[in-house]
Amino acid sequence: MLEHLKAKHNINYHFVYPSYRLKNIARFCIALTAAMLFRKKHSVIIFQKIYTTGIYATLLKMLLFFRRKNTVYDIDDAEYLRFSDKTIKHFLCNCSAVFVGSNELLNYVIKYNKNTFLLTSPVLPFQYNWKEKNQRLTIGWIGDYGTGKEVSKNYSHKASLKSLLFPAIKSIEFSLKLILVGVNTKEDKEEIMDYFSGNKNLMVEIPLNVNWLDETVIHHYLEQFDIGVSPMVDHEFNRAKSAFKLKQNFSCGIPALASPVGEN
Repeated sequence: MLEHLKAKHNINYHFVYPSYRLKNIARFCIALTAAMLFRKKHSVIIFQKIYTTGIYATLLKMLLFFRRKNTVYDIDDAEYLRFSDKTIKHFLCNCSAVFVGSNELLNYVIKYNKNTFLLTSPVLPFQYNWKEKNQRLTIGWIGDYGTGKEVSKNYSHKASLKSLLFPAIKSIEFSLKLILVGVNTKEDKEEIMDYFSGNKNLMVEIPLNVNWLDETVIHHYLEQFDIGVSPMVDHEFNRAKSAFKLKQNFSCGIPALASPVGEN
């Protein structure tokens, strides 16, 4: 989206992702100093996914205190359910505006900041020449299969796939192909392959080490789908999600089947 704004509207940006590598610390310090001491007229400062209490969050709180005008806190997940909400509420209450990715988040945030706007995750249309459907019907899923964190175990993508998608796929008897993009470990891949080992009608493809920063890689998998899927167990965290997976499929002209949860 930022690249699009720069190319189409001549809006420049600095995007800083916190890390403890020396190069990234230097980039953060330069951006922070520029925003604090040499902020450009009409510029907007956007804070995203800040919920810790460490040095990065403390410095950003200082920036917000001295440069509150035209500041936005952007929230597209219910992180307050997984982490302490103290820092989150600080930014919600003190930023001049808040952008949220779903109506569920809007209902939560507006209690802390009346200047809250629903801005769902944007996707750009993908120039894709639609082909005939695959000889073997291909169902595809893209996402993060899960990091195994105990706090989100019951509503994670892994839980949704295991309880909703996998049993449904297993019950299908005709020729089928399943592509899962976002399984991160060999152990998870082996577990899934073992689960479907008795389904001789089913071909399962699970690529590892996917480069999420390269949109062409993601679209390479998307264009192989006949149908995209977005299964989600009904939980407050999932109800707060935006319908990004559906729009990602739709941007390529691919029909999608989704659980009727939240923005879906």
